[in-house]
Amino acid sequence: MTETVRLEEFTGVIQNKVIAVWHAEGSQGSQGSQGSPWLPTEFLLSQYITRILVAGRTSPASTALTADPSWTQVWRAPGAKEWSCLLGILQHMPGPVLIVVSSDIVLTPKVLTSLSGATTVVLRSASASGWPAGAEAPAHVFFPIIGSGTATLMPIVQEWLGRAVPRSLDLKMLVPQLATAGYGLTVAEGVWHWYKPADSPPLATLTVAQMAKQLQVLGLMLENMII
Repeated sequence: MTETVRLEEFTGVIQNKVIAVWHAEGSQGSQGSQGSPWLPTEFLLSQYITRILVAGRTSPASTALTADPSWTQVWRAPGAKEWSCLLGILQHMPGPVLIVVSSDIVLTPKVLTSLSGATTVVLRSASASGWPAGAEAPAHVFFPIIGSGTATLMPIVQEWLGRAVPRSLDLKMLVPQLATAGYGLTVAEGVWHWYKPADSPPLATLTVAQMAKQLQVLGLMLENMII
């Protein structure tokens, strides 16, 4: 007798949590013509007044993300002092706040804990970066498995079998079928779900008023900083 495992569709809004999005480095996502890595915008708020990108200088993902004009701030390859400055000003930035960390940025458990007050999307790749050792597991994990990325990400998905319910998924059969049909797997609060990556559109462009408000707040903070 064959056991049938049914997965439910994931729905809802993710807010003020650290989530992980795994992608195959070098593969194109569905965020736009520039091939930026996929972001779960379907499950985020429709507008973020403050949008901060933390990107490196080496990966295709960072190159594509920094070319997007929708960011209000871009921090390139921050060191310890820059991270301290960024974490210090977050509480003063107009909200809601979205932070996206590219896959070529090295993170520590301490930094991840400090980012937990904002909605933070941490991009990770099978080839370049994993989840920091000793860090608390993310509240939500997305595996937007598309096309050639399926084989690359399979070992990463396999690692989560023991952490989420149900634990009896036949991934070798399930993942290719989902990918062919345009679906991905996600772990939400320890439970497996399916979702459709194509339903997440690119970040909407900020209005002039929102940009002005963000820049005004940032300018006032910079004026008051003691160098």
